[in-house]
Amino acid sequence: VISTCFELCQNNLKALRSLGSLLLLPQTKCPFSSSAGDPKAQFADNGWFFAVRGPDALAFVLDLEMEQELPPPLPEDQRLSAVFWGILDIKYNRSKSVLERVRVLETGDGRISKFSGDGAPIKELMSSRYQLVDSTVLRKFHMISADKKLTHDLMELAGYGHVVPDQTCYPRHYDMDLAERIAAELELEEGDKVVLKLCNRSRAAGVIVVPLDELDEVLEEILVPPSDINAWLQAKLQHMDEARVRAGDFGFPWGCFEEQKRHWWANESPCFVAERWCTSTPTIKGGLLYDGTMRVGFALLQKRDVQGADKAQATSSGDAGSSSEAPPSPDELEVHWLGGYWKLPKSDMGSAQLRERVVSAARTSGTSSVKPAVLSEVYSALGDSVQQLFGGIEPSSKMLAEQCKGQPELAAYLTARLAVSQKEHARIRKMLYDAQVLANKISQDRGKHCVDSFINRCYGVLEARG
Repeated sequence: VISTCFELCQNNLKALRSLGSLLLLPQTKCPFSSSAGDPKAQFADNGWFFAVRGPDALAFVLDLEMEQELPPPLPEDQRLSAVFWGILDIKYNRSKSVLERVRVLETGDGRISKFSGDGAPIKELMSSRYQLVDSTVLRKFHMISADKKLTHDLMELAGYGHVVPDQTCYPRHYDMDLAERIAAELELEEGDKVVLKLCNRSRAAGVIVVPLDELDEVLEEILVPPSDINAWLQAKLQHMDEARVRAGDFGFPWGCFEEQKRHWWANESPCFVAERWCTSTPTIKGGLLYDGTMRVGFALLQKRDVQGADKAQATSSGDAGSSSEAPPSPDELEVHWLGGYWKLPKSDMGSAQLRERVVSAARTSGTSSVKPAVLSEVYSALGDSVQQLFGGIEPSSKMLAEQCKGQPELAAYLTARLAVSQKEHARIRKMLYDAQVLANKISQDRGKHCVDSFINRCYGVLEARG
């Protein structure tokens, strides 16, 4: 008996039929799969199965190149309405157990994401089959996809804590016990590594991979900026002027620790996250082994659109941007996977430079394709996590305050971010007021300064809109 994560294409089914009497049972939907036999599920662990007789037939099946047929392009007037299209950056390690193989590092907005090299077909498929509907339901999508802490917490609440790395969150304030507390919460041992991230940055900005024995030293460097920042800036500007360097040449290479420190010092988010380090199954390119990061694209649709509801009416309501439009529940959403590819780090796994061999940098080492069987396994592991993550009611000030109890700086920051995603000025001002009330509870000066700065900038955006 052989099980698969997806329904075989016609070419594979034809090959199976060529076995004749050795094919004991044609491919059948399994009622005991991870999707509980959902007839609409496209991917599921042990979702389909078939049976063959004898070692020769089994060898024939194992030699088959399992294919997945890509959906064809659609005429412009028939394209499906998507309420969001985004990406997931994932670590996939086949050496782990089934529940530990997939780790979602972050989500992102597909409109501003890079799809270079082997990722180009994802963008092509999106543009040839879907049209993005501008709608108020996009607010939650954009807020979640831009915050690593919120993404992690909502995945756990949806029952998908096993597909995100172990994570802990702290205010961006240094003390001598911070490294020990991080190590204890993540249950790190000697020789382990931890990944430090800014909650609201993308494209690896501020991502620092640190051996446990160096964690305290690194935390102090990134969390304690120069005491006189103006004098520090003036000295750097004077050096650049005397050296007659071109604008933007700061005297250190792209991606180095000095660059990451500046991301941390300048960031507006009052909190950061620390995660247990995850690795992928090595990807071979040019005879070298790389620890890649898989980028998967998806389109999120409302089932009413997929099932043939009046598209013109749906588009009209989206364009109107009505504040009364209720966000769809997870059960009302459907995910269409667009494909995936490997983003490779700058250096191979043999490099002595830890960050260069860990953090993906497709523009330097390029990309690599992902086998369809691996993609189907990833899709199966993700189940309905995307629908659960982005569906349902939009968070309120009260909900964020409750969820972030004990972390008023985080609650205040997220409330302000949610505020500026609204369209009604009265609602924006009310939520910014709520954010300021939360900010007044912050004890550390640095965290309060970060939040106050962001709230003031939000007021500036509100005035500019008016």
